[in-house]
Amino acid sequence: MAGGFSVLPASAGADEKAGSGTKILGPAWARFPILTVGLFGVQILWSVEMSYASPYLISLGISKSSMAMVFIAGPLSGLFVQPLVGILADSSTSRWGRRRPYMLAGCSVAAFSMLLLGYTREFAAVFTGRDTPFNDRLTIWLAVLAIYLADFSINAVMSVDRALMVDSLPPSLQAPATAWAARMLGFGGLFGFFVGNLDLPAILPSLGSTEMQVLSVIVSGILVLGHLTTVLLVKEEPFERPDGQRPPSLMAELRRLFTSMFSLPRTIQQICLIQFFASMGWFPILFYTTMYDGS
Repeated sequence: MAGGFSVLPASAGADEKAGSGTKILGPAWARFPILTVGLFGVQILWSVEMSYASPYLISLGISKSSMAMVFIAGPLSGLFVQPLVGILADSSTSRWGRRRPYMLAGCSVAAFSMLLLGYTREFAAVFTGRDTPFNDRLTIWLAVLAIYLADFSINAVMSVDRALMVDSLPPSLQAPATAWAARMLGFGGLFGFFVGNLDLPAILPSLGSTEMQVLSVIVSGILVLGHLTTVLLVKEEPFERPDGQRPPSLMAELRRLFTSMFSLPRTIQQICLIQFFASMGWFPILFYTTMYDGS
């Protein structure tokens, strides 16, 4: 969910010219930063959510036990959204390419969700009076909605971020591209946690009156600008479906996704089992450590 990034290796017989249909504008030295700069914003979003979402939800009145049902959005979105978006993007025939439309749509929803999370009470006040019981309840529900929207949309973005790297580069360049992706994720994590040490409302009062409000604006801006850079400088070649081939239906892709879970190679099943138990221990640390340290 946070900080993890990998590019699936190409098949043994993959052509070294794979990805030649996709052009990366700009100097040769910038091709890796251009492809991976969006991940900087992705990791900032995860860092802010991990460090601020838990105490913020508690301040709104959500119980610690109820928060587990809120943050289950992360594993759910990773389980279903990433593979589903990957399958749908693979068969997309958009003139803008297979990955970039999903990238833009996902970033737009993620940016909106972060702004909604930072300004939940203000959004709720549009429909209710301030400082009323109904405003408090609506604020909580909007905050929960924002977490779910953020997790589902950013997992969609990460899915096409990975796929665009594979589409754009030959197998010989996948390893350095993955290294650049790790750099962007690392810098994003450092920036996301470090900026929380600053008194942001005093530094940037025009962006909001609370730390969460200012952070939501910063995260949204960096996420969108980073992916806009990739969208504008990476030119995909539209996918042409073979004559007579019908586009896959959503239900067919969901059935395919479900059946493939039970037909994985044994080695992959063992890796997934290890990841299953590792996540059981890791996720509580991600979202409860901030509250534990604060108390």
